[in-house]
Amino acid sequence: MINRDVARTSRPRDAGGSAIQYASLIVLAGILMSALWAANLGGVGTHTTAALCTLLRQPDCAAPAQAAARADDGDLAALRAQPSEGTNSEGTNSEGTESEGGAQQDEGQDDGDAARELLAGLDSLEPSDEPDYDRDEFGSGWLDPDGNGCDGRNDTLARDLADTVVGDDGCRIESGVLDDPYTGERIEFDRSRPQEVQIDHIYPLAYAWRMGAHEWTDEQRRAFANDPDNLAAVAGPANQSKGDSGPGEWRPDNEGHHCRYAIDYVEVAAEYDLPVSPSDRAALGGMLDTCG
Repeated sequence: MINRDVARTSRPRDAGGSAIQYASLIVLAGILMSALWAANLGGVGTHTTAALCTLLRQPDCAAPAQAAARADDGDLAALRAQPSEGTNSEGTNSEGTESEGGAQQDEGQDDGDAARELLAGLDSLEPSDEPDYDRDEFGSGWLDPDGNGCDGRNDTLARDLADTVVGDDGCRIESGVLDDPYTGERIEFDRSRPQEVQIDHIYPLAYAWRMGAHEWTDEQRRAFANDPDNLAAVAGPANQSKGDSGPGEWRPDNEGHHCRYAIDYVEVAAEYDLPVSPSDRAALGGMLDTCG
């Protein structure tokens, strides 16, 4: 026979145990929720708390937890929308200084402004046809102006070419790549084809002769002919096209180089106290307007 008294008393005992276990779970969940709310863990706490409230069928705590989770999501989206650290939407860094491109543009503008001041101080003179020009008056062959053991031609090639291969003597440039400033073309230079890349005198020797260099000493003319600031590695055909012309008669086909060419020309003229013709002055001023 079944002991009904035992059966009747066993059920409340089971129900009481379940209630105790359920209450314990609620207490533990409350402790966990409090810890998660305090830590917040970048939004993880609010999402987990909302899930626990729903699991335990506690809507009163689920609503604020879910609201906080939505707020955390909004904060995260706002953070993602912000510019990266150190910059703002205008392309400047947090200190208000410009980006590298802007700095380069300012540098070109500053150089152009300085060249305009130099140009304004240069004398105006039409070139003279007398006396007759003689290239040897500027020295024969390339010298070593900086005393590094290499002549001016190879120093210029080493400076202006990329990917250079140097000969066993440590000076002679056997090959390299030139981004020609006068044409904008890329030229593969090889010493066996020297005419493809030539060394140009930015302020031409013959032109300088007619503008007053015929009155210089031999030493001054040799220094001028080998001055690195007056030398540039360029495409051979462009150099031949320029010849002994001043900027009033010739300018680089590559318009992107007009600013630099004018600055270099004016700086050399100022360094050696050489004049410019009226047409040179107008052309140089126009090219300097492209700076910056």
